[in-house]
Amino acid sequence: MRLLGLDLGECHVRARDLYAHDSQFRQKPPRGPFLWLTQKGELKRPHDMASPHVYYALRMLFNHSVPPEFRTPVSIHPVKLYADVFGWSAEYRRAAINALSDELRTRNLRIDLDQTMRDGLRWMNMAARLIAAMGI
Repeated sequence: MRLLGLDLGECHVRARDLYAHDSQFRQKPPRGPFLWLTQKGELKRPHDMASPHVYYALRMLFNHSVPPEFRTPVSIHPVKLYADVFGWSAEYRRAAINALSDELRTRNLRIDLDQTMRDGLRWMNMAARLIAAMGI
């Protein structure tokens, strides 16, 4: 991990050591490279996350950011909603979706993700195009 030009190697920072509450972090994320706050309270760069973890994080954000009729279908995976995610700032969600999407584009998805996950990505791409075309 690089911070202020210094190579810190593999660095796993506990977010709760930096912020009193997860929601505070997601309101005003730190400047610099995007960091994902895991359910366990760790800050990770998307580059350091396994491909399925990147996919699941992206899908979770997608399902919390689109109208219900555009969420990934139950046939792909049941949608699990978390009350706190709706309170995350639009800035953080947008940054997260961009960073996670960008990272997935660097991966070999045919090897890293199973067919159900690849179907989920196709659904999210289709739904995002429909939402943009409809101006929602």
